[in-house]
Amino acid sequence: YDGRTTRQILSFCYDPNFNLTYWEGVQANYGASYLFMRYILERQGPEFVRTLIDEPLGGAHGLAAALASVGSSNTFESLFDDWVVTNFLNGRLRQLWPYHYSGLSVSVEPVALAGPEPILNEAWVANYGAVYLDFPPTSDGVPFQVVVDGEVESSLQAALLAWDSAGILTPWVTRLDLVNSEAADTVSAPAGYDRHTLAVWSRGTVGSPSFWPFRYSGAPDPPGGTQFLDMGGSDIFYPAAAVLLARGVINGREVPAGAGLWYFAGKENVTRAQFAKMIMLAIDRHTPEIDNEDNPTFPDVRVYDANGYPYDYIEEAVAEGIVKGYKNGLFGPNDSITRAQLVLMIVRGAAAVDKPLPTYTGGERVFTDVPRSHPYYREIMTAYEAGILGGYSDGTFRPYSKASRNHVAKMTAELIGCLDGATPPEGTF
Repeated sequence: YDGRTTRQILSFCYDPNFNLTYWEGVQANYGASYLFMRYILERQGPEFVRTLIDEPLGGAHGLAAALASVGSSNTFESLFDDWVVTNFLNGRLRQLWPYHYSGLSVSVEPVALAGPEPILNEAWVANYGAVYLDFPPTSDGVPFQVVVDGEVESSLQAALLAWDSAGILTPWVTRLDLVNSEAADTVSAPAGYDRHTLAVWSRGTVGSPSFWPFRYSGAPDPPGGTQFLDMGGSDIFYPAAAVLLARGVINGREVPAGAGLWYFAGKENVTRAQFAKMIMLAIDRHTPEIDNEDNPTFPDVRVYDANGYPYDYIEEAVAEGIVKGYKNGLFGPNDSITRAQLVLMIVRGAAAVDKPLPTYTGGERVFTDVPRSHPYYREIMTAYEAGILGGYSDGTFRPYSKASRNHVAKMTAELIGCLDGATPPEGTF
């Protein structure tokens, strides 16, 4: 290297999401090719040059054949993977073998991410290209977790690169296993690092000009170890969901089961059975023993789950005076809970732990659809007085509308804040 390829190398470093195996004749092609060949020769030694020159096959296939002919444990794919990581970690104050060039101080330009965490977004990567997503600096006292979800059969690869901006610690590389039925994985980097960069690349068909989309999420020490792929830190309801995750009140929805991919599904409705469980966990009144097995309160709620769901939670809620069922003697566990029913259970939940919410003392009408004659006027206004609810911008509360998971999470988190005496998370509901 004598500096004559500087422009080509810099062109590639500014745009590393460039297909190494698809030639377009631009400067980035030359820069990528030079750096890749230099890395191979540093790994394989100068004597490998003659073997590679004598190999009749060209391109990636020729390199693979040359490696095989000398009995190397490396493959084209493994060297490409290491090269992608090298292009970011090279030049750090503390080097990590084999992720550096000898005597060449270059590194690719990452995409700087910003915003409240977890940072959730979508991106795409070129076949045999790479994208580097640089998360904002964090405290070095907590681990950092990322989730990557790509298209099935997308040939995605990824690594979480943890590094120390002060250059005291040796960088840490954690590979994600995306070669599975869902092309997805979740990994964490250990505490001690204040910078984290997600490198994502693809190894599809050599020479194909394809590209692959993927979704990612990253955060330091997410509550409950869960990151939703449909809700990031910029979502107005995320602070409420985070409170419930940290308390073990919710865990989200794993789709498909066993994949480790979690969704909040905030716009979906909540059933009466689901909220019976949530309220018992929120007020910390749930016990592992199944209550009242021999004499069910409601004929439409039976013990049919080994963990007691929903029967045990509903029976506990009955015992605490939180639920009473319908006038016909049924509970309707699978019915979507209405906003009025939700408020009623929240107010009763606070009373069950001897922390009743303050009674509304105002005289003016707050919600146009909740007159004094409304059967739940007192409970709705009590929750309003406590700051648990605020209604809609048109001045309505919509007591008989079905309650979404977003609104349920928000009101439940507000309840927890009231019970704890803490300032509840911000947001609209």
